[in-house]
Amino acid sequence: MLEHIYVLGNGFNIDLGLKVGYEDYFKSSAWTTLKQKFDAPLKNYLQESIDKNTYNIEAIFERYIQSLNSDEYAQIDATFLQALEYSFSEFVSAATFDINKNSEAYKLLCAIQQERQMAPPELCVYVYSFCYTLFDRLRFFDQPTVFEEICAACNGQIARNQLGGIEINIDYIHGRSSGGYSKAILGLSYNNFYNSSDSILDSYSFMLKECHSHYMYCKKKYLQMSLLRAEKIVFFGFSFSKPDAPYVADWLRTLPAFEQRRDIILYVYSETDKNNILLTMETIAGDNWAAIQEKYNITFITQK
Repeated sequence: MLEHIYVLGNGFNIDLGLKVGYEDYFKSSAWTTLKQKFDAPLKNYLQESIDKNTYNIEAIFERYIQSLNSDEYAQIDATFLQALEYSFSEFVSAATFDINKNSEAYKLLCAIQQERQMAPPELCVYVYSFCYTLFDRLRFFDQPTVFEEICAACNGQIARNQLGGIEINIDYIHGRSSGGYSKAILGLSYNNFYNSSDSILDSYSFMLKECHSHYMYCKKKYLQMSLLRAEKIVFFGFSFSKPDAPYVADWLRTLPAFEQRRDIILYVYSETDKNNILLTMETIAGDNWAAIQEKYNITFITQK
């Protein structure tokens, strides 16, 4: 069985031209409305960072957790975070979609569509999305596509399509936006809590993605298994940074056992971006980096 996988980070939405990022949200009326309803310390800390033009939620959350010396306000912070997830999900769901058809992200979607139509039946294609955008909202092709009529399964976490041709499996790792209720997962991983006391860790466990009611830990395992099996791996908008590293660490540290060389394709913004990703991959892989380079053809595509 052949397997091709596409790993899409938040940079994929940005390249498509979708205004659904954290910065877009915090500059919107949705955030203004939400923050007026709460006086939670977590909300105040977020606003202080936003006032300094810092919008990375994960980084802000991590600094907040490390600054805590009490769990006095854990309950109100938990209520605020739940409201934030709902508000952000509604914002993404209601956003106006103006697709940039000259973008590399759009070209990749077209390539996936063509691959679906032309591929042999033994090929399996998986899309692992770290974006919150539902693919069935990307209705920009002239004919029905795999992204236009998606049948949801597994409580909305995995979506499959049966429009003819091969089947493409779409897995939303951190949840997805959906009108009427929140499935967006905003939070941290266990390794972000290393400077926190046990009592704070227990009280603020609601900020852990692994403890989120919509998070399926098995999805992380499925992604790692796909990375080990796939003949072609495409990363777009995936930084390999601290939040991303847990999802690829086991793959990069596993000695490749296959005979023929396989393909890794990475979309980057610049030569600096390319060098940083290579250095990060090498750091994660450690002693296994030489084997990765020997067994994979690593190709970079610059986003214009």
